[in-house]
Amino acid sequence: MDLKCKTCCLRRDLTRRINNLMFQGYDLKHFFKFIIPSILAFTILGVYSVVDGFFVGNAIGDAGVSAINVVFPAVALTFALGSVLV
Repeated sequence: MDLKCKTCCLRRDLTRRINNLMFQGYDLKHFFKFIIPSILAFTILGVYSVVDGFFVGNAIGDAGVSAINVVFPAVALTFALGSVLV
């Protein structure tokens, strides 16, 4: 088997497992299994933004912090779309 075929088979198997977990009934354990990685990812994104603002604010000043605040919504949107699509 070539790499493309193996990847396709693994992806299909993973999709089947996820669908089985999602549709076998409401269970908090499974709910948190899906939601915890997203919560952690967005928490890390928020901490990254605060730390980045601190260092840029000390090094560049108000203009740097303003630039971070202008760009942050685009970064958050990209991050959100990436987490939904993956």
